[in-house]
Amino acid sequence: MTKKNLVITILVLFAGLIYLNGGVSNLAQPPAVTSDAPGETSCADSVGCHSLDSVDLGGGDITLAFDKGKNTYFPGKRDTITVTINDFDQVGFPLRGFIATILDSSGAKAGDLKITSSKTVLLTKTVLSNPRQYIAHSFAGPFPDFEFAWDPPSSDIGTVFMYVSGVAANKDNTEDSDHVYTDTFHIKHDTTLVRAPQLYAYSSGITRVYPNPATDHINIDFTLGQQEQVKAEMIDLNGRVVSLLFEDERKAGHHNQYIQLNNRFSPGLYLLRMEIGKSVALQKVFIR
Repeated sequence: MTKKNLVITILVLFAGLIYLNGGVSNLAQPPAVTSDAPGETSCADSVGCHSLDSVDLGGGDITLAFDKGKNTYFPGKRDTITVTINDFDQVGFPLRGFIATILDSSGAKAGDLKITSSKTVLLTKTVLSNPRQYIAHSFAGPFPDFEFAWDPPSSDIGTVFMYVSGVAANKDNTEDSDHVYTDTFHIKHDTTLVRAPQLYAYSSGITRVYPNPATDHINIDFTLGQQEQVKAEMIDLNGRVVSLLFEDERKAGHHNQYIQLNNRFSPGLYLLRMEIGKSVALQKVFIR
């Protein structure tokens, strides 16, 4: 092998080892077995990812949102899941990444994870003699939200567990002082969902507004019991309409609306006002 080829080989190997490392980040996905599930490490470990003393100490957290509004599963019915890496120092820790797996009580994979955007990638690994599947960021970036789908098991297997490890990296070219968060979410079999031959029965209202506090965008999860006219406005504490966010007719079911704030709001507390048919729902939103 010539010296030139040797140098190129070493550079390629080195590039393959870099992922969300303090913001050096070539934006590649993390390695498997770092979801903090049994038999695994987290994003903060001893192999050069992020510093061990940074786990769950950054003042943020991980939140989980199902499109139907609650962390349950109905056998054979696909769910859309959003993992959000919250870190309240938005300026100092601009890069976000995560890895997650869903396991049954024996530690084997439960159902099948599915990619729904270019922001995520699937990984597989056998751990403790059990096959596991992972969903992770395909590249790190300033966005805190990662969406994917999950096909639950075809029958009731009891409570399953979603293990998530996330990171907010400070982009200082070292593995030190990044904020790493871990959490375990219990997902129970849904015994209360009312099901018609091809439909679910829904009640109307706001399910969730996130991130909250918000900076440059918000996501509004809401549910409609039937096809209705929907109008969303942001109002100040004096009741003055600051901005019309959207207004249109939507079908029955669960909806997620992404709103780009575009510096339209001064920092402070606002009320998200949603008119759904003849009803009105309010949600507090803090904008940084």
